[in-house]
Amino acid sequence: MYQQILFPVDAYADTEQALQVVTSLALTFQAEVTLLHSFHVDIAGLDLHPERINAFEAGFYEDAKQLVSQLAATLVAAGVTVNPLLIRGNPSRAIIELSKTQNYDLIVMGRQGSHNLKHLLLGSVSQTVVFEAQCSVLVVPSKR
Repeated sequence: MYQQILFPVDAYADTEQALQVVTSLALTFQAEVTLLHSFHVDIAGLDLHPERINAFEAGFYEDAKQLVSQLAATLVAAGVTVNPLLIRGNPSRAIIELSKTQNYDLIVMGRQGSHNLKHLLLGSVSQTVVFEAQCSVLVVPSKR
């Protein structure tokens, strides 16, 4: 049923529940998982020297690389075939574009709770993905 699963992760969200779900699905269907982290450094309005901007972005990249490496190691240890991927850019756009070009069967993503009424049920990234993805999307709530 599912051969290719896209698993976007966020450095600031609790991914434990979504990781358990994607592991179970991948093992059940012998699916390959693309572990995606898209990082977007929003420096608009900050008065920073270009060297400081580069250092700032490098820090985000290193944090993202470490997150993806740790999660990929967990998936591999469970017996899942995983393709780690880091993309610089808007997370919603990166997930949508990748899902369109790579023909994923399913997107599994976590949902971080939000206190904003606009995003009461879904976070802004998961909301955008649910409405724009051309494949099935499974949004896994975090533990409370």
